[in-house]
Amino acid sequence: MFSDLQMASENNLIDKLLNPKLLLRIFSTLFGFVICLIIFLHIEYSTDKVGQFGDSFGVLTSFFSGVTVIGLLITIYLQRRDLEIARRSLRNQIRELKQTRDQIEISNKELELSRKEFQKQNQTLKNQRFENTFFNMLSIHIGINKDIIGRSATLINAYSKIVQAVDETNDLNAMKIAYHTKARVFVEQDFDSYLKHFNAFTEFICSQKKRPPNQHKYLKIYFAQISEIERKILYYHLHLGSVFPVPYFYFYRDALFKEVVLQNVSHQQIMNNMKAGD
Repeated sequence: MFSDLQMASENNLIDKLLNPKLLLRIFSTLFGFVICLIIFLHIEYSTDKVGQFGDSFGVLTSFFSGVTVIGLLITIYLQRRDLEIARRSLRNQIRELKQTRDQIEISNKELELSRKEFQKQNQTLKNQRFENTFFNMLSIHIGINKDIIGRSATLINAYSKIVQAVDETNDLNAMKIAYHTKARVFVEQDFDSYLKHFNAFTEFICSQKKRPPNQHKYLKIYFAQISEIERKILYYHLHLGSVFPVPYFYFYRDALFKEVVLQNVSHQQIMNNMKAGD
């Protein structure tokens, strides 16, 4: 800061000394004086005397040579000053560019924070929408379930019809044929809305919550509303009665049927060994 002030004061002094108007007046005065002196000498003296007299002014030649050298030094100084000004200007530009870069970095960080905050808010909204839909569907299931539980005899008859249809064989293909010919129509007739809602609900949970911990959490809440005899009917229907693959069935099969115990243990072993696509 001090060096800048010192240089500024020096520059002001030089600017005053090298003022073009002042220099023009000085050199105009000197030039006029020299012209007048030459004219006077030519008028008053002969050429030889003038030459002798002119030789006596050799000191003036030295003076003007010195002035030329001084002018050259002043030119060099001015160039040096201009270079210093250019360097200072360049340093200021570099400083400004650095400040601009820092501002850009700060802006980028703020944008990144805003993006993360937006993603967080977006995820929060998604979770809220999911949970609202989830509990609405759970309420629908409970309503359907109340109607089915109110017809407990229908549940028992459906399960008995399934067991009677498939109990005579331990072959998987034969079990599927028996179920489709003797029990599937009856089950779907009495449980059509229940089965459709079950498929839609499980597909919704598994498609929205792809991470196992979250998926199992909501499936567990849903499956807690399903009674033991409903699980047994679903066990047979989903393994034997589905014409097309049930969406996400093998994602939740173990969680839904973990504690199911069938009357025919061999049926349970056969269907537990089934793989996707069987």
